[in-house]
Amino acid sequence: MHSSLALALHRLADCLTEGLRRELFLTPKPGLVDLLDSGAHPDLSLPLMMDSIGLVGQGYRTFAEVLAQGGSAADLVPIGRRYEALMFERFATNTHKGAIFLGGLLLCALSGCAGRCEDLRPAVMAVAAQMLPAHDTGETHGARLRLARKSGGILDEARRGLPALFEAALPAIAATRTAGGNETREGLAALAALMQHVEDTTALHRCGPMGLERLRRDGAQLEWLLTQGVDPWPFLLAANREYIAMRLTMGGVADLLAMAFGLSEFAPSLTFATLNVVPLHA
Repeated sequence: MHSSLALALHRLADCLTEGLRRELFLTPKPGLVDLLDSGAHPDLSLPLMMDSIGLVGQGYRTFAEVLAQGGSAADLVPIGRRYEALMFERFATNTHKGAIFLGGLLLCALSGCAGRCEDLRPAVMAVAAQMLPAHDTGETHGARLRLARKSGGILDEARRGLPALFEAALPAIAATRTAGGNETREGLAALAALMQHVEDTTALHRCGPMGLERLRRDGAQLEWLLTQGVDPWPFLLAANREYIAMRLTMGGVADLLAMAFGLSEFAPSLTFATLNVVPLHA
């Protein structure tokens, strides 16, 4: 493999790892672990999530090395399974299983499009079309919801080329940067966009359609506060208290937010190119 592509793969792996850290530190996030508390996750903590990110980062670097040596998406599946097993062995809970899948998908896509960022989304769709028909996620909440035909979840999102990432989160980051917003503002704008568009299976599993509707409504409210220049902290803190009481969370939103942070760092030009994408809600 060309050395420039190998370097790009390793850089994307590192950017995605940093994206996971940036997602964790974004505060406040209703129902999710952040610098204030563990949200609706009594089994999680900030130090534990940091340890998990270290493990997932090792996985991303391993993915990149295999792809740089000419490996394929199929070669990453057993590696991803191994890191999932290590994650459950070390932490006894699902910390970043979705992030392992999404990071591997994006790295495979970058390899498949020979490092051309402008072709990354079509490459995501191509990898998904190749791999997902035979992909077994194991016994997960998302898998049960898919079997019950209540949600397509992240696999359907992947088949469609991650529209919530490329058509919602990245345009929100780009618009905020253009307006001169800081990293926290970018993160909250992307969070608001994802809450409105991700079919989050963790929210569905815990609270049913009502939980998903709550995410949509709160995402719209957060977006309005940001566009009006109103401090969103009181709203987010109140929402977090309510999410904890409801046991409502949004793991799929968190995973995609981390990927958006990673891609926006890896390829700023890709982020700004998304400003020309027709928004999902248009």
